[in-house]
Amino acid sequence: WQNLSNRKSQSQDTCWCLVGDFNCIRHPLERIGNNRGNSDAHIIADFNEWLADMEVDDIPCMGKPFTWMRPNGTCKSKLDRVLVSDGWLAKWPDSSQLNLERNYSDHCPIILKSKSIDWGPNPFKVFDEGDNNNLYFHKLINYSRRRNTLRGLLIDGTWVEDPLLVRAEVLQHFQNRFYEPQLHRPTLDGVSFSVLTSSQRDIMVEPFKEEEVTCAVWSCGNDKSPGPDGFNFRFIKHFWKEFKPDFLRFIAEFFVNACFPKGSNSSFIALIPKVKDPQAISDFRPISLIGCGNREGKKIAWISWSHCYTSRDMGGLGIKDIKILNKALLFKWKWMMFHQPNHLW
Repeated sequence: WQNLSNRKSQSQDTCWCLVGDFNCIRHPLERIGNNRGNSDAHIIADFNEWLADMEVDDIPCMGKPFTWMRPNGTCKSKLDRVLVSDGWLAKWPDSSQLNLERNYSDHCPIILKSKSIDWGPNPFKVFDEGDNNNLYFHKLINYSRRRNTLRGLLIDGTWVEDPLLVRAEVLQHFQNRFYEPQLHRPTLDGVSFSVLTSSQRDIMVEPFKEEEVTCAVWSCGNDKSPGPDGFNFRFIKHFWKEFKPDFLRFIAEFFVNACFPKGSNSSFIALIPKVKDPQAISDFRPISLIGCGNREGKKIAWISWSHCYTSRDMGGLGIKDIKILNKALLFKWKWMMFHQPNHLW
């Protein structure tokens, strides 16, 4: 590490790419087995600090999540990696690391790839960031694109990057997921139900008033997930004066045609990774990010509780486990009741 630091300090180049076995991990999740506790945490902190000083970072990883394994398989780690600088990413923004199957060595071969894959047109996005023509903004966009790009999938045990095959696999997965078998559904023939009165029927079909539409918009949460247009309700409320005529015309047209335009209730299904280095389509959690036309069924649990109450030294959030705290408190009370029986509780 020190030799590389010295070489970088003597060079004026901004385009760096470091490839090899660094014999260190960046996060506890990059190792299974052989947990060395605080000693491991200090090494991880030193390694991340060195990367910050070198101004290099990881690139998206495909294939095997671990690059080193003991012969008996009891310990796995991600030791081999590709580290690049911002100058490198400016020239090759689609760089990625591919981990291959290991043969005779206990390390997996790794390949640096920089081929750009054409996945078709991207959904339209609106950026309200003022003057975005700056280096920091482009670094954020490139980082987000590298993290969110689906570069390939593990299909029938084979890593596939052909966009047509990947699309077909994703399509087949969701067709199987949402396929409804032909079942015999019971009917309610001959059952009498209460019916609406004439006045109630008139209320059900009368046009919406402007006050009702405004009240419905203001009852929606500001930070709900945006729809395909990229707007959330905070944006709509802020520019309600401009949006209101279009909303009212849209609703008035519904009463004329009695149907919604095709696509008015569409949404994007975002593939949220369930694991650190997803490979197969089953490693993703499909979340429908919806806006005005729908509502969310339930909130998203982004990380597990086991990660929340892991100590900060081990890469967790340091939130205490309620069950363990409760047991400790009950044990303390029992101890005090036994040794101090005359105290008031």
